[in-house]
Amino acid sequence: MKKILVLFLLLSWACLAQGQKILTVDFDEVKKETSDPSSPFFYDTLVNNFLKGDTLSVQELRYLYYGAALQPNGSLRNLSDIGGRHTDFDGYFEKQQFREALSPGLAVLREDPVNIRMSYNMLVCYHELGIRDSAQLFARRYYGLLKAIQSSGDGTTVPTAFVVTRIPDEYDVVREAGFASAGQTLLTPETGHTDKIHLDTAAQEQEPKIPALYFNIEISFITMRQLLEGKIPPPPEKPRSKK
Repeated sequence: MKKILVLFLLLSWACLAQGQKILTVDFDEVKKETSDPSSPFFYDTLVNNFLKGDTLSVQELRYLYYGAALQPNGSLRNLSDIGGRHTDFDGYFEKQQFREALSPGLAVLREDPVNIRMSYNMLVCYHELGIRDSAQLFARRYYGLLKAIQSSGDGTTVPTAFVVTRIPDEYDVVREAGFASAGQTLLTPETGHTDKIHLDTAAQEQEPKIPALYFNIEISFITMRQLLEGKIPPPPEKPRSKK
């Protein structure tokens, strides 16, 4: 099974071997700009401004969101939420213990500042606690990152798919667009692996109804291949807390 997966990922890489340009997102250019300390799109500068709550342009948000996938260990985060990092937060959040959820939630975002789902969850926590300034801060982060994705396409066809760096982001885009997911299909067109999110048309009031949205997830397959080849080191094991 592993050999089949490796072959599958090698084949998926072949179409992008000459350069990592995925639809409207030129990852080679993103890498160049976010790695250059003299660039206005230097990743560390963008992250610092983002965390301070500065208003970033859509272009800056694009470099921030897509640049995060190219940072050390950024690829690992794109594959999934690794190692149960959100366990403490999820436990508190599900019980609506919002104040207790703040510390583990902020810890996740210190490690992964472009985590869209966690930004939304922190917005909910601060809103429920009545801490308005912090709720507004995380609203700016959350909607800003969604703008970055929305700037990559319109999502209505495979060639104009939204480009995402991690699969959970698809569902945040769907939700904020006011749609409900009714299933998912993985497509493999020449433009790269694409998730087709089927929408619940019965719940849509507008006409014409939109049957599906498309999300290009090719960058996740590229980083998965790099992980299997050992180009990306595995994350260090965290010491288990004593009970």
